[in-house]
Amino acid sequence: MFADYRLHVTHFSPYLIISKFHFTLNQYSLINFIIALTSYFLLIINYGTDTLGSRDIARSEPDISIYVSKLLSFRLFIAILLYLLFTVVLLLLPQSSLIKNSFLIYTFTFFSNALLINWVFRGIEKTFPISLAQILSALLSLIAFILLVHHSDSVIQVISILTISSFINSFILIIYFIKYSHRLKFLFDPLFIKGIIKASTPLAISALMINIYYNLDQVMLGMISTKRELGYYAAAYKIILIAVVPASMILQSFFPQLAKFYNEIKGRSRLMNFYARLMFTTGIFFTSMGLLFAGEIIGIVYGPAYKSSIPLLRILILNVFLIYVNMTYGNPLIAWDKQKYYSYAITSGAVLNVLLNFILIPKYFAYGAAIATILSEAAVLAGLTFIHWRTIKDLYLETLLKSGGCFITVIIFGRVLQLLGIIWWLVLILSVFIFLIAVHKSNLLSEAVIKEFLNEEI
Repeated sequence: MFADYRLHVTHFSPYLIISKFHFTLNQYSLINFIIALTSYFLLIINYGTDTLGSRDIARSEPDISIYVSKLLSFRLFIAILLYLLFTVVLLLLPQSSLIKNSFLIYTFTFFSNALLINWVFRGIEKTFPISLAQILSALLSLIAFILLVHHSDSVIQVISILTISSFINSFILIIYFIKYSHRLKFLFDPLFIKGIIKASTPLAISALMINIYYNLDQVMLGMISTKRELGYYAAAYKIILIAVVPASMILQSFFPQLAKFYNEIKGRSRLMNFYARLMFTTGIFFTSMGLLFAGEIIGIVYGPAYKSSIPLLRILILNVFLIYVNMTYGNPLIAWDKQKYYSYAITSGAVLNVLLNFILIPKYFAYGAAIATILSEAAVLAGLTFIHWRTIKDLYLETLLKSGGCFITVIIFGRVLQLLGIIWWLVLILSVFIFLIAVHKSNLLSEAVIKEFLNEEI
């Protein structure tokens, strides 16, 4: 269910970097609260246009220079209005200067988000500029953290680095876009905007609903629980976000082709079968490793102060496989012009998530938030399964069952080794080895399957 336009990979490297500077739970919670709350405004600026633009360009429908210029002009206009509104409201609220200054700095990401054109390069299937921009922005962020962040009270410095990093990522992609002999200029076209709004509204609604899944729990915990509780939950949650980054990468690789062949049954079937194999296999790997090594992951990334995040991670890691399955069934629907039905499933899950959060968080706090997330994801799975089946009459159940078999094999093997008292890094190596054998023997993702996909003509 984790939509491509919701997943901003460039934000995850800074999250890992932040964890290495051992902020107090209060400061770490404040940073996460600012990012979570601001994300709702970024959705308005995006309004589903990332996915819509990538799909349109993949189908070679628009003149790229004109299309991108019109779309960026629309997004920048929205960003300016939102920034002015947000600033006025914030200045009127009775908050501390630290919170106000942090928000005023981080809301500059409204503009970097409006200018982000990674969706263009996904549409034309040129991923190198995207990778380069992400790597450079993450590397510069790391250098800035090392040079400028020296104590746990450096919230303003952290927010500033994250904001500048987002601009670096956007500007690198714009430079590459111009390098490919494309032009950018301000083009405000009311008819174009009307068409974009009509087509992208289901995507925007879906993005909002997805954001409710993955941010409302943290916003509620920040308001009604302790900052310590929020810090533990946010720490575990960031690991989940990182675990689903490969899902977004796989989707980005397949989405343009799925959009191109949306009316060709043979090509679409071939793509979907291999896409499902990759998604299910990757999902069971991260889920099984997370269950087996939750303690070691939290200890390495955050340190012993966050040991209370370990049981939360073990609960939330179950959500990872659900996300991979939902992205397998759900996101291709967008490529096939079924975004309206996709939004129905996402909305129903989001409504359930809101209800469960209000019921469970006041009583169980972080554990209630984790349980609400998993139950809501399962509800979305039910809806997307039905819609996907109605669309192409295939759910790749054989592949799904093979994935389940591999998952059980790895979990049992790894747990037995742990009970025998074997050192964790050796258990990890052996578990990965068993995973690879299980995947190969089940023909889930064997060398023969890969060669067949690469050599077969659509």
